[in-house]
Amino acid sequence: MLVKFILDRLSLKRQVEYIKNQAIYLGTRRNKNREFHLYMLGKQIAEILFEGDDENKKPESLIWLPGLQQLENHIERDFKSSTFN
Repeated sequence: MLVKFILDRLSLKRQVEYIKNQAIYLGTRRNKNREFHLYMLGKQIAEILFEGDDENKKPESLIWLPGLQQLENHIERDFKSSTFN
């Protein structure tokens, strides 16, 4: 799973920042507010990973989130186009 590949290679704060930014991008600019759940996905990710600033939270808990497959597809395209960094 590409999201796990990315998460494994970034610090926890960068993980949240990158994925939240991708979710916001999908939820607003690209989808023109038609897929608000993807915007909310970024917020949910941040809440899960930073609940109580517990850095022991595991990224695997993201799997249940709605819209994650669409977000992963977008991240994969972004990653392959070398805009990731």
